[in-house]
Parts: sequence; C-alpha cells; structure tokens
Amino acid sequence: PTFSLFKNLYDLFFLEPFALHLPTPLVEFYAGRLTLQVVLNPGLRSTLLSQKLDVQESLRFAVWVVENSMGKAEQVSWVGTPIEALNFSSGAGVIRSYSYTKLSDDSGATPVAIAAYAQNIEDGTANPFVATGIFFQAPTPTTPGRFFFMTDKSGGAASLSPIVGPGSIEPVVEFQVTDPRLAAGGSLRSFRLRMVLRSFGSGNPTAERRYCPAADLASAQCSMNRTFRDFERTVTVLLPRNQASTIPFSSYQPPLGGYFSVK
Repeated sequence: PTFSLFKNLYDLFFLEPFALHLPTPLVEFYAGRLTLQVVLNPGLRSTLLSQKLDVQESLRFAVWVVENSMGKAEQVSWVGTPIEALNFSSGAGVIRSYSYTKLSDDSGATPVAIAAYAQNIEDGTANPFVATGIFFQAPTPTTPGRFFFMTDKSGGAASLSPIVGPGSIEPVVEFQVTDPRLAAGGSLRSFRLRMVLRSFGSGNPTAERRYCPAADLASAQCSMNRTFRDFERTVTVLLPRNQASTIPFSSYQPPLGGYFSVK
C-alpha cells in the first residue's frame, strides 16, 4: 500500500530524532494527546488488509508511546496495588503490576489505572513535567478492550481520566504489565509489557464479533464463526533515567537488557 504523508507534518515529526522509532506511521501531537493516523490509498487495499494494517500500526504505536514516555520518567516506583492520586508536578509516579489473559481477571466494567507518572521533557520551563496516565479497560465478550494513553501539561498537579478518542486504542483482548527488574538500590529499571489486539476478517458484522482472550474462546459466550487474527507484541520497557527506590535492596534483580519483541 501507498502511504500519503502531509509534508508539513512529515518535516515536523520525521526529521526529529525520536521519530526514527516510527518508520511508517504518521504521528500527530495535538492538544497534549498523541494519536496515530496512517493514511493509505483505499484503492490499493482490501478491507481485510486495511484492518490488519490498522491493528498492527496501532499495536506498534501503543508500545512506542509507553517506551518513549517511560524513557523520560525520573521517579517511577513499582507497586502491586491500585494506584492512588499523585502530585505529578513533583515528577513522582508509579506503575502497577497487572495481568489480563482471561475473562475472570477483570470484569471490564471500568478502566483500571496502570501507570501514573511524569515525563521530564526538558523544555526549559520552570515545570518541564508532563503528567502521563496509562489505563486499560478489559474487554467483555461483546465489547472491545481499550488501551488509554493520556497526557496533560497544566503546570501543576493533573487529574487524568481515560477518554475514548485520539489517546485510546482498541480492540485489545489481552494486556499485561509484569516482571519488574531493579537496579542495585532498588530503583525500577525495566518491566515487561505485553499487548494483544484482534483483527477481524472482511464482512464480519460488529454484533457478531467476540473479544474474549484466547483462553476463553472455547466457551459458549465467546464462540463465533468468524475470521479473525490476533496480533501480539511483548517488549521490555526500559527506564534509563529512573531514580525512584521504594523496593528493598534484597529484592534486587538484574535488568532484562535491551528491547526485544516476540511475534
């Protein structure tokens, strides 16, 4: 397929160093939100190809925003409990362990806060921090799961809420944040991020689609006679600038190492 890129946005983003992480998507930063727009020539692709490309690009983009923003975080602690409100202006933050691989893991009734932290964008202002929130809403058999990446640079403490729009990606059917690795002294150096998005075949009515994790597809509520494919990405997210230390030194584990992917 042919990618059509608006020249002014291309010059703005693809000539910047961080854009080298994205060889094909067009990234637009607008009103404190990150969104993905992949502009394809509709005459050169089938509906099925379009859906698969959109899902793969969305998956790559979701992983990239987490990696890129965590690379600018300086005070992120690992917790195993629900996240409470934080003063983002101080640069403090947390990320929690979370695993959704089957329907019984989470009802999907409301989004769950996965991480709340501040990126130091070093823009030369008195408050260079951008409040950042990552949320996940688990799917139900008939509604898609959603990944939310929200930001706010208001100059003070920010209250971030998950909003369906430019900062959200779907349909996510599995999501995990696991395997923290600590440097000497206890500061979080990396964690494992895994996401699975589902792409449906051409002509699949929305009402007949199911969003159950792979472990539940054999159940009656998840059964569907429709063509679909799951796309999975597993990466190690590094926090090279993180100084937070809230876990005892006795829990020290060596870092996992550099970026890698599976499937």
